Amino acid sequence: MRSPLPMSSNLEEGQGEAALAELLIKGEADKSLRSLRDRDVVPSIVALRRQVEAMSRTELERALRKVPHAPRETRAAFEALVAGIVNKILHSPTVKLREAAGAGAGREWADVVSQLFALSPTVVSNRTARPTHRADDPNGSGPISVAAR
Repeated sequence: MRSPLPMSSNLEEGQGEAALAELLIKGEADKSLRSLRDRDVVPSIVALRRQVEAMSRTELERALRKVPHAPRETRAAFEALVAGIVNKILHSPTVKLREAAGAGAGREWADVVSQLFALSPTVVSNRTARPTHRADDPNGSGPISVAAR
């Protein structure tokens, strides 16, 4: 007759593997959900970045025309300066949009950013249409307010 110890050990090992599998599945499900929610904000993030980069490029070119004989290193320094400023300006709105998407309010925040920065509706319109009411709204009747988040 076998000792109950190996059977108990096998059972514990199987439970540990099941728990690990559950964690992996939950992690992948969370990742998929984040990806789905990001779909609401990514077009606005891309449109905002393109718009700000285009403006900065125009202004950089105008400034560089005023110093036509500037050495290549100087031009590169100006380009790096402008790129750094653009990145710093866009960092916070990008983070906030992604956080809002993670909280389920990405579409509302993306709409606000699109309006604030007058982003082209054709660039941003590839977001999938979603109802303005949320099923998990306790009342089930009102839109989610950006200010409420």
